[in-house]
Amino acid sequence: MVRQLKKVGDETFRICKDVVDEMILVSNNEIASSINQFYMDTRTIIEPAGALGVAGYQKYIQENNITNNNFISIVSGANMDFSRLRYISEISDENEVFISVEISEVPGSFKKLYNYIYPNNVTEFSYRYNDNCKASIYMSFHCGGKSQHISNHLIKDG
Repeated sequence: MVRQLKKVGDETFRICKDVVDEMILVSNNEIASSINQFYMDTRTIIEPAGALGVAGYQKYIQENNITNNNFISIVSGANMDFSRLRYISEISDENEVFISVEISEVPGSFKKLYNYIYPNNVTEFSYRYNDNCKASIYMSFHCGGKSQHISNHLIKDG
């Protein structure tokens, strides 16, 4: 049974209200990237909740172009499900993009889609035929840091 926290505890909220100056939002990919980086630096696997602080200060440093400073984060917990490591490893790779698009079910549509991705390596692919008009494509590919460029073309050109 999974229990969700619906409200921060009263005492926790009171303390945070008095001592927290700023909050930084991080994505699941940023958390996974922090777990990966922490492992590379220390050969220690930390759980996602424990990686939140690391992901937060890494994002803060990057957004504010900070150099030559020390940052500290409390890394707590070792509640890592071993079967989730593959997923964390995959989403921490910032050079891999996952897309889900609909294309017209006409000759040449798939080639047009692939022309945006080529010569990048496709790592996962699924083609779902919906009807005579549309097909759904789900694919992952390595983009070598060009994900924004590729995404912009896919969105713009449809």
